[in-house]
Amino acid sequence: MNLTSICVAVAMQLASMSGLNQTQTERLILSQDPNVVNAREIADAIDEETRTFEPIFRNDPNLTKVRRLLVKTMKEESNFVRTALGDSGRSKCLLQVWGAPESTLTDVRACVRAGLVILKWSVKSCPQYPVAGYASGMVGCRSEVAQRISNRRMAFAEGR
Repeated sequence: MNLTSICVAVAMQLASMSGLNQTQTERLILSQDPNVVNAREIADAIDEETRTFEPIFRNDPNLTKVRRLLVKTMKEESNFVRTALGDSGRSKCLLQVWGAPESTLTDVRACVRAGLVILKWSVKSCPQYPVAGYASGMVGCRSEVAQRISNRRMAFAEGR
């Protein structure tokens, strides 16, 4: 299965989990709205950036886990809205990267790259809850909310 197929399948699964019907799901995946990225654009960005970035997980030779994690994080953090801002404007882009440059609001690859940097730090800083730091910064590993976010996203990434 190629990466585009994986991203479309993941996007469809996430959309159905969100309660979207088939038409809404297809509209999201094939969106031409400049504020929403479509599955092809996500797939291309994730493919390029994960292949060229230092591996995040040791037990992920095909990069499936990190790719699924990125798509799940995009869904939860921005609902695939490319121009999403959070934390009073400090978190930007599809992956809601704190302190990311403005370019991440229009450049999906730059957003994925910035997200991978934070994710790499998060995994190293708190191996038992690998996404907790990403979700809540420096206190993530101690935060029960961030631990739950990490468990949920990692379960999805691992196909559980």
